[in-house]
Amino acid sequence: MEGEEQVISWLRKYDILNKALCLLAAVLLWFYVVSVQNPEKSTEINNISVNLIGEDQLVAKYGLAVVEGNHPTISLKITGRREKIAQVTPDKIVVSANLETINSPGVYAIQYQPSVLVDGVSITGR
Repeated sequence: MEGEEQVISWLRKYDILNKALCLLAAVLLWFYVVSVQNPEKSTEINNISVNLIGEDQLVAKYGLAVVEGNHPTISLKITGRREKIAQVTPDKIVVSANLETINSPGVYAIQYQPSVLVDGVSITGR
């Protein structure tokens, strides 16, 4: 009996029950915000490979080759709900650059088209 009284006294002295209830309430509130409210989040994904369209045509038709940046990568900033952002992996982002308009040697600035294959996620920066 004396041991139980010491434990109860110790719990009251350090207010353990109230602290435990506060911790439980904080965890439940966090789960509510993350799952029910599901706020938007932005993140950056790096080293996404760019698919070069028409590279074979450059070699076959004109004898040209991409010499600099032949394995280009880019970084994208994406925004979406937290649960949707978690579904995005580098293989769910497709980036392509069309080289079919090139017909002579030179330095070219090529436009690229990125797209995310997860609904509810948008590209907000390149």
